[in-house]
Amino acid sequence: MRYLQITLTGLLLGLGVASASWATGGEGETTAETAAGQRGILRVAFATFGRETFDPGSDSGVSQQQFMNQIYDQLLDFAPDGSIGPGLAEAWSISPDGTLYTFKIRDDAQFHGGFGKVTPEDIRFSLIRRSGGPLGGSGAFRQLVEEITVVDENTLTIRLNQPAVSFLYELAPHQSTNSMTLSKDHLLADVGEMELNDLSDEAFEAEIGRQSRIVNERPIGSGPYAFKSRVLGDSVNFTAVESHWRNTPAFAELQFILVPEVATQVALIKSGAVDMIQVDADGAADLRSDGIPIKSIPSSTAVGWMFTGVARDVAKDEPIANRRVRYALNLAIDRQELLDVFAGGFGSLPDAPFSMNAATADVDPAFWKNWYEETLPYDPERAKQILAEEGYPEGFSGFTAHAFPRGNAPWLPQLIEAVVGGWAEIGVHAEVVPIDYGAYRPHLVNPDDNDPFNAGDAAGMATNMQFDPPRSMFVWFESTGPLRMFLDNDTRFDELWAQVDTTFDKAERTRLVQEASMIALEQWVVTPLFNTDTLWALNPETIDASSWTAVTGYPYLARVYETIRPR
Repeated sequence: MRYLQITLTGLLLGLGVASASWATGGEGETTAETAAGQRGILRVAFATFGRETFDPGSDSGVSQQQFMNQIYDQLLDFAPDGSIGPGLAEAWSISPDGTLYTFKIRDDAQFHGGFGKVTPEDIRFSLIRRSGGPLGGSGAFRQLVEEITVVDENTLTIRLNQPAVSFLYELAPHQSTNSMTLSKDHLLADVGEMELNDLSDEAFEAEIGRQSRIVNERPIGSGPYAFKSRVLGDSVNFTAVESHWRNTPAFAELQFILVPEVATQVALIKSGAVDMIQVDADGAADLRSDGIPIKSIPSSTAVGWMFTGVARDVAKDEPIANRRVRYALNLAIDRQELLDVFAGGFGSLPDAPFSMNAATADVDPAFWKNWYEETLPYDPERAKQILAEEGYPEGFSGFTAHAFPRGNAPWLPQLIEAVVGGWAEIGVHAEVVPIDYGAYRPHLVNPDDNDPFNAGDAAGMATNMQFDPPRSMFVWFESTGPLRMFLDNDTRFDELWAQVDTTFDKAERTRLVQEASMIALEQWVVTPLFNTDTLWALNPETIDASSWTAVTGYPYLARVYETIRPR
């Protein structure tokens, strides 16, 4: 309670948290300079700060998406429609064989703190930091990259060991921090020039550890906000960059404040003591009725249903092992009603395969919207008919529906109970069993083939949207992958999906995504229910709500803060 009392007092007095120039712990207070046209502090309350680290790769949660995305630029970035757009690279090209990527680095990106222009060498250095060891980037990044070369003062090349269309997403904020760029001069100031690739594994890890300590004391990036100060577990403060190449923030400062209690966050936004809080659908409806503007990030979470473990031998005699039975149970789910009840209408019915949306590359949303409407209507009578045809005219029982909340869907257990209630109306009875996701996950990911737990059972799932199809579907359906959702060792999906990442013609990729996705979805093992929006309440006295610019499907505010204008 110590922090909460101090922060509330400071906020209500309009003072904010005392800040320190390039310091932690609140020592060495200075007065922030405000650039022309910039004014005020944008104050955002969070329920958690996660690990509260500033070193890319050291955290995959709040620190990565909230703290780091303000400070660091990446090699590529969002385009307005959510696709890949220019970042530190203002242009790029791909060789005809799809293995050599050439990037033209912009001239106008400057590091904070007087560390000069961002160069191809800084980008190469930052990428190599993520090539392995304690900050190792995604498996795809490590497995694909063969060589990173600085060609000249404005050109960088990355050579892959095989074609991979989705590699661009490994260099953009959509799903990766691999190319978050730090200042090489800053990190090597005390030790002089070194080539990270030449170090032994042990020396590499020791050097990354030394650098991480420097980063967490004084992170230097080239993003629209520069780190100013923090009080661990209390607040983090940033100062707007005066002239950023992408967007110059209108608010002079950005302040993240830790407020774990939802009720306290709501009280703060109502009193005007903070400017932004994240809310759920119920909270959004209540605040909207009080005149608080609600802004959304559309279709940022996919909510779906899994029939797990059906590929294991121990489940082969279970009713759920029958594909048409699984289809019948999907027909007994009223998706629109669930969307209205659990998301308050802040969302949409599916318009893409599971964990994708209209912003995902190589997806035809019009096709998929029509396909779901025709293939998955709410039709309990048809569901009963299929069950009868498959030998279950009276329905069946004896399987489990596991219920666990997820951070982006805390109401998931209640949704599971609602779905099970719908099944009961067609004679199918499942026992709802509450469980912690941490206890459930080992039986979902890389399970033993003879593990009877959740074999032929059901569960709900909520996951962030994916922007590149190979990442989003492969993990679910690849025949030798961690989840192994397919029956009968069907490899058609693997073969088609492998072609997606090696085909550079967009129309052909869209066709391949559609064909492979159809094979996967018609297993009725992982099926979308609906998509939900990420909702934020804004202080109407301080924020011009019309200035909000969000990326469809991306649930974080990485590129939103810099677009918001004060009233």
